[in-house]
Amino acid sequence: MKSIDYYEALAAQAERGELVSIGEVHRGEQSREATRQMLLTASGVASVEELLSGVRRGRRRLDDSETSTDTWKVKAPSRLTQIVDDHAHGLGKNRSEFVRDAVAYYLAALDEGPVSQQGRVHHSARR
Repeated sequence: MKSIDYYEALAAQAERGELVSIGEVHRGEQSREATRQMLLTASGVASVEELLSGVRRGRRRLDDSETSTDTWKVKAPSRLTQIVDDHAHGLGKNRSEFVRDAVAYYLAALDEGPVSQQGRVHHSARR
């Protein structure tokens, strides 16, 4: 993270006219088109429709049969949090999804069977 001094120095340079533009300045429709192209290139898709189709709206339901969920608050060492986050990111999951799956797999290993193919605990396995 940059310090306040960095930004103050940058502002002073701008006020003195010492900053150099590193690209073309776009306005209006030209700006919208340039932004659209940057988003499409960065996301690796060909159209705005394709980009929007990949955007999830809210989180998916945990299970069609679930009518309520519980929220857990768990304290963990910072190093464990980083490891979990790294693994979750590598699997394309968020921390909550990763922890839910990890607990379900752990319970399956203990009990050999109370977990569905999707990693969800069967209702009969709940105590």
